Amino acid sequence: NYESIDSVGLTITTLFNALSLPTPTGQDQFLFPLNGAAWSIFFELFINVAYALLLPKLSRGVLLGLIIVSGIGLAFVGLNEDTLDVGWSASNFVYGFPRVAFSFFLGVFINRMVREGPRRATLSPWVLAIGLLAGLAALSVPAALFPGAKGVYDLVVVVVLFPLLMIVAIFTRFPSWANYTAWLLGGVSYSVYLLHTPAAIGYSGVPQVLFGTKIGAYAPWAGVLFIVLFLPAAYFVWRYFERPAQRWLLSLTVGRPSKQVYSLGAVKE
Repeated sequence: NYESIDSVGLTITTLFNALSLPTPTGQDQFLFPLNGAAWSIFFELFINVAYALLLPKLSRGVLLGLIIVSGIGLAFVGLNEDTLDVGWSASNFVYGFPRVAFSFFLGVFINRMVREGPRRATLSPWVLAIGLLAGLAALSVPAALFPGAKGVYDLVVVVVLFPLLMIVAIFTRFPSWANYTAWLLGGVSYSVYLLHTPAAIGYSGVPQVLFGTKIGAYAPWAGVLFIVLFLPAAYFVWRYFERPAQRWLLSLTVGRPSKQVYSLGAVKE
C-alpha cells in the first residue's frame, strides 16, 4: 500500500530498507514495503550477527538452552497468533525473533551432532525425494482444514517435519553432477528470492509506461518472458556480486577463503 507513505516516509523507508532494516516510519503495515521478501533477510542477518557474538560461549548446554527458550517462544507465537507466518509487519514483527532463533540454533545443533557423531550412514536420494514431497504436501494443506488450530499444525511442521527432513538431507549422498546442480540452484535461489519482487514490480510497469496497457493483457507470455529474462539476471547477480562479496567478507573475518568452496564445480568437504 504505497499510497499510505508520504514523500518523507518514502525517503526514510528507502534508506532503511536499502540497509536491510525495517522502516521506522509507522506509516505502512509492511516493514519492507519496497521489497516484501527482505523482512526474512533482516532476521537472517540479525541471527547471524548474534551467532558470531555468541560463538565463543556457545557450548552444547548453552545451545540447548537457546533452543528450548526460543522453542517456548515459538510455541507461544503459534498458539497465540494461530500461525507462524509472522515477522513481516509492524503488528507481528517481534514474533519473528523466536521464529528465526529456534530454526537457526536447532540447525546449528543438528550440524554439530552429525559432525561430531559416529561415522555417517548414507541414504538414497529417493528417501530425500519422498521427504521433500511430504514437506511440499504439508505446506499445501489449506488452513481451512484446521480451524483454530493452524498454529499447532505449523508448529508440528516446523518442530518435527522440517528438522527430520534436514537430517535426511545431511545423510543423503548424490552423484557429482547432482551435487553440482543442487549447489548451483541453491546459490542462485538466494538472488531469486531477494530480487523477484522488485524485478516483478518494475517489469509489470513497462507495458503500462510504453503502451498504457496493464501487463495482464499479455498473459501468459509476459510471465514466460519474465522468467526467461529474470533467471539469467539472478545468476549474474549471484555469480558476479554475491559470491565476490562473500569472499571479501570472509577475508575480513577468517582470512583468505578456500578457492574450492567457491569453485564452479561441486562443493567439496
